[in-house]
Amino acid sequence: FDDAMITARHAQNMVDGNGPVWNIGERIEGYSSPSMLFIMAGLISIFGSNIGLLAVKLIGIICLLINIFLVIKIFVSQINPKTEDQKQKRDFLVLSVGILTMFWYPNIFWSIMGMETGILTTFVLLSVYIAIFHDNGTFTEEDPQTKKTTVNIWLAILLSIIVLTRMESFIFVLVFMTLRLS
Repeated sequence: FDDAMITARHAQNMVDGNGPVWNIGERIEGYSSPSMLFIMAGLISIFGSNIGLLAVKLIGIICLLINIFLVIKIFVSQINPKTEDQKQKRDFLVLSVGILTMFWYPNIFWSIMGMETGILTTFVLLSVYIAIFHDNGTFTEEDPQTKKTTVNIWLAILLSIIVLTRMESFIFVLVFMTLRLS
């Protein structure tokens, strides 16, 4: 929780024209998420400090809902039931996965407290979703090369945002790109 408040103070100073600093005049980077800094600064500049920070929490809640949707879509895409019994089992598993995602405490707590956890999870799941559905041929484009280029551009943007959201997530990006290119 303290990381969110540290980032909020940096964002407030940035909005006030003093740059992304903790104390005015001291040029020390104290925030852990550049993308969250810019999101907070944008919301604070539009809505003010109190409503801007509430908007950050609302974005966390929206990301939680998007995450449930993406986890279910990814899960369903990987299971292809052939019999009615398998479909019933799949439906039960889909419901279970949705409920487990919905009540995963660390994600809920940190997302609602204003941390970048929900946003990071959303971008990670979205990149996996795009990669899976591109590979399954779900996206429709006449020219396969155009489709591949478009998907790769979107993935590059998402993966860049992921790294700007949490610097240590470059490990995910390296693993993702290794699997994607193999």
